[in-house]
Amino acid sequence: MTIRDLVVLPFGLRTSAQLKKEMPTANGYGFFYVMEEFPDEVVLGADDFHLDFRLSIMRHTSDANTELLITTAVRVHNLLGRGYIQL
Repeated sequence: MTIRDLVVLPFGLRTSAQLKKEMPTANGYGFFYVMEEFPDEVVLGADDFHLDFRLSIMRHTSDANTELLITTAVRVHNLLGRGYIQL
């Protein structure tokens, strides 16, 4: 994250420290907000002017074991967002 913060700073993107300051501690993890919560899934995310990011963590339990399915989704808003994702 330190390298990411140094790279994005000249482009006016918020650093991880800035995102953490903006986050109410009871409403997120790290710098991701809890967008939705279900019995077997939590959807975390963060929105910015260049992109919106979502992280889904879903638990699937069977008689034999428990599995976690982790999925990410990104919606880009502009050229900066496209460039950020391509890095």
